[in-house]
Amino acid sequence: TYTITINAEANGSVSPSGNQQIGASGTSITAIPDAGYRFVNWTVTGGATVDNATNATTTVTATASGTVTAHFKEIPPKTIYLKPNKNWKTGSARFVAYVWNAEGVFWFDMVDEDESGYYTCTIPSKYTNLIFVRMDPEKPDNNWDNDWNQTGNLTIPSDDNNCFTLAEEKDLWN
Repeated sequence: TYTITINAEANGSVSPSGNQQIGASGTSITAIPDAGYRFVNWTVTGGATVDNATNATTTVTATASGTVTAHFKEIPPKTIYLKPNKNWKTGSARFVAYVWNAEGVFWFDMVDEDESGYYTCTIPSKYTNLIFVRMDPEKPDNNWDNDWNQTGNLTIPSDDNNCFTLAEEKDLWN
């Protein structure tokens, strides 16, 4: 067996990590990106080889000592679109997107820059949970004390289906 050092660039981790005794039969390794990042590839030096350099989980083998490094890249932020119904537009309401993940919460103001009826904001990719909130326009702070209405808990899609429409029904507020 040979000593293979398994490590990760910033914005992710690997399992197992550090110095590992690996031989020709190999050991499974996994790259784990941080929130908002994706795995790109493995690079190797010395006598280390990997079965598939672009799979986050692969097998490393060794014919001499070496290193294996996982590389990560930031996932670009996503623009989210909201088309509110007529009820939500009454009272000069303003709209915000409330997002959260394990690291915390954030409020994003939404704007209709081209007056198309679609309100937008750009959300970092590390957030996956979303609630649209109709806010009191007289109160500029984004918090739950200033909301008029809200949607239920939504999931920000990982594909390009990022437009949410509130249905037009009589007396529908939420």
